[in-house]
Amino acid sequence: MTPRRIGWASLLARVFAIDVTVCSKCGGRMKIVEVVTDPGAIATPRRGLRRTTPGILSYYTHRLTNAFSEGSNGVIERIKNTARGYRNLKSFKTAIFFHCGGLKLENMTLASG
Repeated sequence: MTPRRIGWASLLARVFAIDVTVCSKCGGRMKIVEVVTDPGAIATPRRGLRRTTPGILSYYTHRLTNAFSEGSNGVIERIKNTARGYRNLKSFKTAIFFHCGGLKLENMTLASG
């Protein structure tokens, strides 16, 4: 008589007392969508996780993120792409201050040319 194989979900339920086939939010039945068998397929996400783990854990220690910096960088990139390039750095800085820093144009004097 051959020994009966126990499925991975049953083993997880026995060891960790959780049912991985039941959704924790709605209680509905979950199904397997994909099985990864190639070790190389999980190497890249694992490397990315290894690189970002200190930052993720730092948030729980200090409750600080770089969200403001990332958001400001996104606005600056949008300004740069919308203008299709600036002729000089002063115009670029003025556009950044206008969009990000609340620069008011009514306070500026126009240079006569």
